[in-house]
Amino acid sequence: MRSLPLALPLALLLAACSGDAAPTDDTAAVTCTVTVKESVPEQGATDAYYRGAVEWRLSDPDPLATVEASFAGTLSRSEDGEVLSYVPDAPLTPNTAYSATLSYCGGTEDLSFTTSADGAPVTDVDGLLNRTYSFDLAAARIVSPEGMNLVLSSVPQQPLLIGVVAIDGDTLDLIEGGSVVDGDVQAQDYCLATTDLPGAAFAESPYFRLEADTATVSVGGAPVTVTGMVITGTFAADGTYLAGGTLSGLLDTRNMGVLVGDVGNPSAACDLMVQAGIRCGDCPDGGRYCLDLVADQILAPELPGFTMAGVDGVGCEGCADGPPADDAVCEE
Repeated sequence: MRSLPLALPLALLLAACSGDAAPTDDTAAVTCTVTVKESVPEQGATDAYYRGAVEWRLSDPDPLATVEASFAGTLSRSEDGEVLSYVPDAPLTPNTAYSATLSYCGGTEDLSFTTSADGAPVTDVDGLLNRTYSFDLAAARIVSPEGMNLVLSSVPQQPLLIGVVAIDGDTLDLIEGGSVVDGDVQAQDYCLATTDLPGAAFAESPYFRLEADTATVSVGGAPVTVTGMVITGTFAADGTYLAGGTLSGLLDTRNMGVLVGDVGNPSAACDLMVQAGIRCGDCPDGGRYCLDLVADQILAPELPGFTMAGVDGVGCEGCADGPPADDAVCEE
């Protein structure tokens, strides 16, 4: 038998003993091409929301990426693996500096930020009663479906209104309705029926969370049914706005044809969304007109001195700018 040369490198001997082949150029490590496209909040931000996640959007998935932060949290990944979200285990403290570091195959990305004043106690909780806030989805960040912001920017802007109608300890009762916008003036659209939204959890004041199995809300001035709806927000200390607002649920687009000038066509909105790469899916009744909507970063200013009225919107075409009649129905 021919013996191995004594000069054979020790590494090759070990590889032979283990049954592994010696490394070659073909098996060399592949250079990392992943880059960080953006972060939320941005580096150096001074207005980070105290209940918001810290996020990094990557150019490609990196399943081995990790996060270390100056606060305890839980790391999750989007379905495509390109968005890493580090969610605080408990709300952060307002007006406080924090840091987080992303470690990924391309190195590390340090992020320093300071939370805003939002989250400070409301100075006069009872003073929130009868205040009205403007939720503008077109100005929100649409997390899902991707591309929805483009669709909303192409239709008339008519933010939905949220009013506080009752405060009972750890619970808020809210009312939702549509609005009309004329230049800088915004008011309630009395031709759109309002929806009572009782039982919003308020134990974590100034933060509230409303959950509804099914509700009707105004999207761009169209009454839209939302299944599994969740609305959240944080009242400013002086009550003049809501910060960190979110709205999510299964959105039924069948009534949204009015927004694209195709009244009565239940597929009109879905047909428009296809152009933005969005495809409607199944609704609870089996129709394929629904979308899973997740919107956040909603800043909802108060409409000063304005109190919403409950209306049913019946027989009131042409009187959107007038007050409701005594029976809560606008009359022509």
